[in-house]
Amino acid sequence: IISLENKRPDDDYYVSGKDLVGEDSMGLGSGEVLNQEELLYGLMLPSGNDAAEVLAANYSEGGRGAFIEAMNDKAMAVGLKDTIFSNPSGLQGDGVQYTTAADLLVIT
Repeated sequence: IISLENKRPDDDYYVSGKDLVGEDSMGLGSGEVLNQEELLYGLMLPSGNDAAEVLAANYSEGGRGAFIEAMNDKAMAVGLKDTIFSNPSGLQGDGVQYTTAADLLVIT
């Protein structure tokens, strides 16, 4: 949602080595340039953690950290009461993050 609401004006999303995380990926390589639609397909179809990181890293309002902050702000705005994001992909080990079945229902 954050990426859709904040599409880059040039629609060029640059892949860096630090975006290549997790076991599930769309197979990105450092130095590639993709558009938002390609990354969203990679995020949703193969559950590409790398695509989530690229979208966050290219967030025009301040990069990855600001993207995660926007995710948490959006969660509060849509009424999620028990959800905290600490990274864009949902992978464990990068801070404390959690949700509940009730909040997942709202997200769905």
